[in-house]
Amino acid sequence: MRIAVIGAGSMGGVFGGRLTAAGNDVWLVDVWQAHVDAMNRDGLRLEAPDGSRVIPVRATSDVAKVGVADLVIVFVKSYDTPAAARSALPLVGENTVLLTMQNGLGNRDAIAAVVGEERVVSGVSYVGAALAGPGHVRQTSSNVSLLGEMDAGPTPRVQRIAGLLEEAGFPVRLTDNLRGEIWGKLLVNCVGNASCALTGLTGLGLIQFPSGREWVRLVAEETAAVAQALGIRLPYPDATEKMFQNCEVAGPAKPSMLQDVEHGRWTEIDYINGAVVREGGRAGVPTPYNRALTLLVRMLESRQHGLEPDRPPL
Repeated sequence: MRIAVIGAGSMGGVFGGRLTAAGNDVWLVDVWQAHVDAMNRDGLRLEAPDGSRVIPVRATSDVAKVGVADLVIVFVKSYDTPAAARSALPLVGENTVLLTMQNGLGNRDAIAAVVGEERVVSGVSYVGAALAGPGHVRQTSSNVSLLGEMDAGPTPRVQRIAGLLEEAGFPVRLTDNLRGEIWGKLLVNCVGNASCALTGLTGLGLIQFPSGREWVRLVAEETAAVAQALGIRLPYPDATEKMFQNCEVAGPAKPSMLQDVEHGRWTEIDYINGAVVREGGRAGVPTPYNRALTLLVRMLESRQHGLEPDRPPL
């Protein structure tokens, strides 16, 4: 199967590298030229729980070199999704499927607006990853990824994609509650990402003290209330307990938003906590904690970058 990974940073690099090592015809597409050059010259250095290796890969910043792909996996930051979907058009043939397992809300809609709803498969992944440098990615956990169709049970195309990922070493579970799983991961990100980005703590650090545990509870319950008001069935019965468990499992790993802040990158705050604020407004549920996290991270970004870009309204 010919696979193109759009956004070969932390998650894209881990998935693209493992899919290549499993024998697939894979292209890694990224706009960071130094990263592309390092991968082509030296291979992709992958550190993972099951050992480190260097994987010979093909990387490019020009999608025209790839040709039509059977599967396009989109792993860019949410604010880059519309542009990434447009850039992927040369990869799209009659039977091409695009897969998003990105964080936040709105990615599927942004991709479908460009290529058509019928081409898009969605999922969520609890795999942990970090970009250590040009040509060097680190897989920090081997947790499950979930795939499904929107408003339907798993189809043959979802099963084929799941099989590819499993052959590459990723645990996969199929779901008939895709919206619930997306919101389940969104809740995890709402609680952990922004709080860690603002405090410098890891997920485990958040729950080491009573004040942190109370903050986790407040954000988790508020986000769960929005999901419930929207008629979304979360994949766990107790949002707070799920977050405590997730923080324990995450251990010392840094969540993606903390990594972004440390490296001076823009975050996905408007597509995570900001999205909950907008959805809460639509559902009539107050969201003061998610609003506070969104505004505080926006302030941090503005200080780092020296500007305040146009933002989705809260």
